[in-house]
Amino acid sequence: MGGHYKEQKSQRESVKEIGDKGESYILDNKNSLLLSSVNYFEKAPTNNKGFDIYEKDQTGQTIRYIEVKTLTGQWGEGGVGITEHQLEFAQKQKDKWWLFVVEGINTENLKVYQFKNPVVEANRFMFDSSWKQLAYPKESILDNEPKVGDKYEIEIGDELKIAKILNIKGKGALLRLEMVLENGQKIKERFKKSWRKIDG
Repeated sequence: MGGHYKEQKSQRESVKEIGDKGESYILDNKNSLLLSSVNYFEKAPTNNKGFDIYEKDQTGQTIRYIEVKTLTGQWGEGGVGITEHQLEFAQKQKDKWWLFVVEGINTENLKVYQFKNPVVEANRFMFDSSWKQLAYPKESILDNEPKVGDKYEIEIGDELKIAKILNIKGKGALLRLEMVLENGQKIKERFKKSWRKIDG
């Protein structure tokens, strides 16, 4: 197991190293990338969530917030992704947020593509086939919410009993049910997805 963890760690570092290489390239090639020769780049603090580099003017005003995405090879169909924090930040900053895609950082054909906030330009979302694994099974959508009058087979201690719902409080995982057993005893239970619904 230790070996597997180590391998994961080195993979994670290599992604970070690739990202750092891309940012360093931007900082080192500022003359061809700055919007004005009097501007300067400043690296954002480590672990900053919305962007990687500031572009500031001579008065220290931020002109651009730049998120750098770095690819070792060609920019292919897989595309580049941004995180939820970057998306939120881009939506707030409008024209000041820019996406830089550094293509082929480890090749002779390195290119930098600059985009003025593509988030606000995006007018559709594509979901690739990896989304299949996040699909909800049909049976968990249909008729899964307990309703007053439904009967369930529930565990009480070591025994299975049939209980009918009289009242429902709360929502989602915090559903609390007032139920009556076949012998007339009333109980209060938190709903469990493992209960088997009894028809009729």
